[in-house]
Amino acid sequence: MRILGLLLVVISCCWASDWFLCPGVELKNPLLKLILSSPKASQWDIMCLNVTAPLDYSNPSAGDISLFVTKLTNLSSSPKLTSQLWMIAGGPGEAGEPLLNSMINWDLMDALDETFELIFPDHRGTGYSTPLYCPNPDMAHVVECTTYLDEVMGDNLHQFTISNAARDINFLLKMNSGPGIKQHLYGISYGTLLIQRFLLIFNSTEDRPLSVTLDGVVSPTHMEGIDYDVHFNNIGRVFMARCDSDTFCSAAFDGTCAYQKMQELFDALSQGEPTCFDKLTQPLPPPFAENKHMGLEMLFATILEDEVARVLIPPTVFRINRCNSDDIAALNHLMKLIGGGGLNIGDEPLIPADNVLLLINIETSELLSFDTPPDAKTLAEQSMSLYFATFAEVEVRVWYDFWNRYPLDGYTQKVPNVDGLPLLMLNGNLDPATPVYWPSDLWMHYFSSSPLAKFVMLDTSTHGSLVYSPVTNSDTPCGIQVLASWLLGGYETNTVDTTCLSHLAPIDWEGTNADTIQDSITFFGTTDMWQF
Repeated sequence: MRILGLLLVVISCCWASDWFLCPGVELKNPLLKLILSSPKASQWDIMCLNVTAPLDYSNPSAGDISLFVTKLTNLSSSPKLTSQLWMIAGGPGEAGEPLLNSMINWDLMDALDETFELIFPDHRGTGYSTPLYCPNPDMAHVVECTTYLDEVMGDNLHQFTISNAARDINFLLKMNSGPGIKQHLYGISYGTLLIQRFLLIFNSTEDRPLSVTLDGVVSPTHMEGIDYDVHFNNIGRVFMARCDSDTFCSAAFDGTCAYQKMQELFDALSQGEPTCFDKLTQPLPPPFAENKHMGLEMLFATILEDEVARVLIPPTVFRINRCNSDDIAALNHLMKLIGGGGLNIGDEPLIPADNVLLLINIETSELLSFDTPPDAKTLAEQSMSLYFATFAEVEVRVWYDFWNRYPLDGYTQKVPNVDGLPLLMLNGNLDPATPVYWPSDLWMHYFSSSPLAKFVMLDTSTHGSLVYSPVTNSDTPCGIQVLASWLLGGYETNTVDTTCLSHLAPIDWEGTNADTIQDSITFFGTTDMWQF
């Protein structure tokens, strides 16, 4: 307990409370260093802010935490900067810098007008915002890590909650508000749940931003981590059905349903029947070496979220079933790639996050299950029955029994009443992490309380449709085009320019696009992902 207090004091007194140019300080964050050195970043000013906020908003005497924020802006802008887009990262456990990097690479600032600046807070417990820490946050040290946290933090760990992160957003918005300042909120994935919690707690008109955008929408009433892989598999099945509806892709499976061919392959693996894996000369890497079924479904889940690489899933099934000399060479190449760390399959943690401990704190306390979750063995068996699975919640379930979970505060599973707030929801219909049927249900609730609620579904888009929505007639993703039209006035009249929806790039089943060819080279060692 005393160590946490000392840590908070040290962090607080090392930083100024005003915005400053990020290169003006020594930064230990390697991603932020990389961002600052990139050519694209040089056309903008990247500012940093570090302020103290209450550890416990209901008890200010309990101590402080540090909140770190980055900002993409143009200090020489004319006209004056008057519009703020606060971009709330996902997770739980993600800091703001990966989202900052993505927005620089995808030129969101260019799509908006010169009055805008983009602001990226680190959630409490991540990045520079008083990150949670134990020496070895991995499955081999669960007891040691939880014991360490109990000794160092005690019940102060209970303050690193969704609701307090929402209060941090309000704290930062108020600090950076002023006459003529227009504040908008955008959230991705878990960030959409956090914004909905913010709207529950701060539901008066004066506390709300001018507009809210939710991208990859998490439903407070549907999100149970124990079913995460089930949802993943649902969308994986839809994706394979898209293969069946394509003349070229379906031909590879001789008129048989592609998902059925996948099912037959996994059945063979489950029953220990010989497959093409047995003919490979390349040693199988983990987790394939321990369980080929598990390795393959984790591989498929990993690349299902990638809008380019996912197209390699049907060819992988096809190659394992056909198993000629070209296929054996391609699969040897794939196993070597995975074994060398070229694909993050089965590495701990299974859910990547800037701060795994914050993820575990929030997941075990209120997102894993609305009731007592099934044990880890039962969850593993459920995931093993699927063909697209991350096994991430199996790991979280192991931590659950040892974690000092925080008590719920009454906001869990509740949906805010938006009362006329301009609200835009974006979701890809091939998003496995936040499936499109979640925002479809939420939209009815939000539309009933706000005529300024809008839902835009982006066909073929995966998780994070803001940027993972390529079009054939522009370098600017459709999601960014839609968001820009919303922020540049559409939120006032509930109108957005959705022209780009008719130009969304189709799935490249034939593997002829440059990006697909490059992924095929990386994946299989050949430019032709099928090699018919």
